[in-house]
Amino acid sequence: MFFMRIKIFLLQLLIIVVLSSCGNKDSRDFNKLQTIDISDGFKKSKKIFLSEIATDINYIFLETKGEFLIRNADLIFFTDKNVFVLDESTPQILKFDLKGKFIQKIGNVGHGLGEFEDIFTATLCKEDETLTIYDGKQYKFIQYKYDGSLIKESQYENFHTVIHSLNKDSLLVGYSYPLYARYDNYAINILDRNKKIIGGLINRKWEGISKLDANMMNSHKFIKLQKFNDSLTFWEYLNDTVYRILSSKKVVPRYFVNYPNKQPKGFNINKAIGKYCFYTDFIETKDYLFFGDVNSETKKGMRFIYNKKTRDCYNMVFSHKLINYGIYNDLDCGWPLIPDKITEDGKLFSTFFPFELKRMSKEEPFVSLTTKFPDKQKELFSKINKAEITDNPVIMIVTLK
Repeated sequence: MFFMRIKIFLLQLLIIVVLSSCGNKDSRDFNKLQTIDISDGFKKSKKIFLSEIATDINYIFLETKGEFLIRNADLIFFTDKNVFVLDESTPQILKFDLKGKFIQKIGNVGHGLGEFEDIFTATLCKEDETLTIYDGKQYKFIQYKYDGSLIKESQYENFHTVIHSLNKDSLLVGYSYPLYARYDNYAINILDRNKKIIGGLINRKWEGISKLDANMMNSHKFIKLQKFNDSLTFWEYLNDTVYRILSSKKVVPRYFVNYPNKQPKGFNINKAIGKYCFYTDFIETKDYLFFGDVNSETKKGMRFIYNKKTRDCYNMVFSHKLINYGIYNDLDCGWPLIPDKITEDGKLFSTFFPFELKRMSKEEPFVSLTTKFPDKQKELFSKINKAEITDNPVIMIVTLK
């Protein structure tokens, strides 16, 4: 009996050790540097169908209200009750409910208090229900409540590319190549609630870019801070390393991206296209990585899908005279998904104009697709067939497997 108890105890201990080691392995794998080779994407093209990676699809038809027409839905933020759409070209901030009903316009164009001339980037903070934009022409932050009322504005001369609210008391600002050389070579600065710098992340001094270089070279806007699980993913297209910013503010390199004909460090961005390859977008989901790319030979945009499990990489081709890439929408035979945006809970989303789908739905490859959800197809096209050329865009939201 005594030896039987010893055996049971040892067995239980072994199970605990095995489970603990598995948990630690998952934790290590999450932050462990991994090499991602997308070279095959330049050689292998494949038609990817939504049903292969997704389980559901839904839409938000943004109401067209008076003069509030959206030219480009550049930035979109979701809350539990609303959708905020920022059109940088107009510029304007529009608020809708989750069914697409127009609620209000936020802020005004101008040079007065709380007014903007430009919406260069923005972020949402759910903790205190605020929307913060950065006006890149007047060099100032403007903070609004969800209801559109102005909280405050703050001057900030350091020109940056992306912002992200950590919480109600701190903000991350990211500088694209080569702008970071102006700010002690930090790719990211941490600001307090008064927009004062209190720290820096990812020092890139080793790249050898001087302040003079930063003043002479053109910057770009291909930079991203994406929420992934309980961390942030930092990516910039002239850097072949994707970083993970943990909740502790510790930075770890997560992916090293390998691809052919890489650009050398310090080259002039204006001379890149047609000479080098570089990827211009990055999205991470639980099972996939999505890359946007410019091919050095064709100078055409491409989109790659990389399977984390199989490590296969393909160029996602789409056979239409106006659309070169995307994922075929065989869920309801609607607009193809171009994976360039993701919600905090891991759903892919993109936008399209309903009149464009109305015009193109009678053409190939739309007409030859077989739908997985006939009822959703019927519901979608009952609205699409009524679309006018001036209608605001539709947000397509895809739930992944």
